[in-house]
Amino acid sequence: MLQFRWLHVATWALVAVLSGAIAALTFQSFMRYRYERIGGVLWRVDQITDQRCRLARSGVDCSLPKSDSTSTSVSLSVSTSTSTSARRVVLHGVGR
Repeated sequence: MLQFRWLHVATWALVAVLSGAIAALTFQSFMRYRYERIGGVLWRVDQITDQRCRLARSGVDCSLPKSDSTSTSVSLSVSTSTSTSARRVVLHGVGR
């Protein structure tokens, strides 16, 4: 009976490993890359690393330098607001 139980566990472990391998192969084959056309150039974008490779008739060119440029903009604005309030007090019957 003990041998049968280990055989059963080994079978399920093998099924799990094969299922994982099939899932990884499917992801690698069909879902890892997305393709974009920008300005007449076809790019392959890796969904995991976000690496962009240019596709050409001669092959795939992934040796493009990464653009690490950043832009910072600072804007200072000074605003002055003046508020005046006038109140007119009318006293009736005083000083007549």
